[in-house]
Amino acid sequence: MDSTSTSDAGTTSPSGSSTAWLRRDAHLVPRSRAAVGGLLTGPAVVFAALLYNSLAVFGFHTLVSRELGPSRYGALGAVLAITVLVPIVRGAFNVALIREVVAHPATTCWDARGIRRHLSLAIGALVVFGVAMGPLLESYLHLHSIVPVLMLVAFAAAVLAGTVPSSVLMGQHRYRTVAVALGATATLRLALGVVCARLFGLSGALAAYAMAEGAFTLLLVLADHKARQQSTVRRDLRLPRVAVGLAFVSYASMWVLSGEDQFLARHLLPATGSGFYVAASLAGSIALWIPYHVASSLYPHLADEASSRSNGARRFATGAAITGALALGAAAALMLVPGVTIRVLFGSAFGPARSVLVLLAVSNAAQGVVYFLLQHQLASERKTGIVPWIAVCATAVGIYAYHSSPTVIAVTPVIVGIALLVTMAAISGRLALAQHRLTAPAPVATCAAITIEPAFDASPLGATRKPGPPGRWCTTSDVSTSACPPDAAQP
Repeated sequence: MDSTSTSDAGTTSPSGSSTAWLRRDAHLVPRSRAAVGGLLTGPAVVFAALLYNSLAVFGFHTLVSRELGPSRYGALGAVLAITVLVPIVRGAFNVALIREVVAHPATTCWDARGIRRHLSLAIGALVVFGVAMGPLLESYLHLHSIVPVLMLVAFAAAVLAGTVPSSVLMGQHRYRTVAVALGATATLRLALGVVCARLFGLSGALAAYAMAEGAFTLLLVLADHKARQQSTVRRDLRLPRVAVGLAFVSYASMWVLSGEDQFLARHLLPATGSGFYVAASLAGSIALWIPYHVASSLYPHLADEASSRSNGARRFATGAAITGALALGAAAALMLVPGVTIRVLFGSAFGPARSVLVLLAVSNAAQGVVYFLLQHQLASERKTGIVPWIAVCATAVGIYAYHSSPTVIAVTPVIVGIALLVTMAAISGRLALAQHRLTAPAPVATCAAITIEPAFDASPLGATRKPGPPGRWCTTSDVSTSACPPDAAQP
C-alpha cells in the first residue's frame, strides 16, 4: 500500500468529535507546520506532476506543430479543445465522489460496481454519439477524414474508464500514486506524439493522446486494485446524482468558456489565421493551467475544510493567495516576452501570433483563478455553476460580432474574463466570511476582583462587626460563569 494511505481509524478529539481530516494530514506534515494544513506537502506532489504533464503537453504541441504546419495544426487545436469536455465529465464525478471518500478512513475498500455500470452505459452512448456526429464534425472543422473523430471517441472512453479509481485515490490522499501515474502518462504521450504525428499526421497525433490516456487509466486501476486488497473496511460507493449534476454544469461552463474562442476562430477565420490564434491560445494557457493544477491538487483539502467546519477559511485563503500569485506571474511573463514565447514553442512561422498572446495571457489568467473559486464553491455545495454560463453566452456574442482578425477576437475573452473574475471573487469572499463567522471563538468571560466590606459575623453572643476576608466577584458577558476560576466565584 502507498505510504500516504496509513491512518489511525479510531482517533477522536478530546471532545469526542471526529478528526478524520487531521489523521489524513498527520502523515504529511509535522505538527510544527500544522498552520499550513498540509497544503504544501501532499497536494504539492500532485501539483508537481500536473505541472510536468503540462510541460509535456507543451512539448507535444511544440514538436507536432512543426510537423503539421499552421494549417493542419489549427485543426488539431480545435479537436483537442473538444477533448477537454471528457476530463470535465470525469472532474464532475471526481468532485462528488471525493467528497464521499474523504469522510471515511483511508483504509476503506469501496465497492463501486453500481457506478461502473453507469459509466459503462455512458461510454457506450458516447461511442454511438461520436460515430453519428463524426461526419458533421469532419465537415465543420474541415478535417478531411473521420479518423480524428474516432480517435477522439477512444480518448473519451479511456478518460471515463478511469473516473472511479482516480476519485478514490485522490479522496484517500494517495497523492504519490496519482503523481507517478501522471508522470508516466505525460512522458508516454510526448514520445508517442512525435512518432505518430510524423508517420500519420493529424490522426496519429490524436491516436497518441488516446493511447496515453488509456495507459493512465490502466495504472490507476492497478493501483486501486492493490489498495483494495489491503483494505480492512468495505463500503458501497454511491453516486450522489445531485452533486454530480451540479459539478457537471459548473465544469462544462468552464470547458466551453476556455475552448469556445478557439472553436469559433477555426470556423470564422481563414485556416492560417486560426492556426495563429490556436497557437497563441495554447501559449496563453500557461496562465490558465497553473491555477487549474493548484485547484485540482487542493480540492480534497477544500472539501475537508467545508465538511469539518472547524478551520474557517484558512485553506481557502492560502490556496487563493497561491493561485492568484501564480496566475499573475505567468500572465506577466507571457506579456513581457510574447515574441520569444511563440518563437520557442512554435517557430518563426507563427510570429504573427505574438500580438494575440498578449491579450489571451490576461483572459487565461482570469479564467484560471475563476476555476479555483469555482472549486471552492463546489466544495461547499454552492449552486454557482450558472454564473460562468453567462460569460459563455457573452463571449459567443462578442466574437460573432467582432471577428475581423485573430487580435480582434481575443479582445472579447479579456473583457468577459475580468468581469467573471470579479463576480466569482465576490461570491467566494462572502462564503469565506460566513465560514469564518461559524468558527469564530465564543466570548471569553472576564473576572474582576473586588474588595468588599466584611459582613456581619453572626455569633451566639449577638451580631458583632469585625473584619472578614476580602471577597471576589465574577463578572462575565456570558450567562455561564464556568470560565471564572474557583476563587473568583461569588460567596
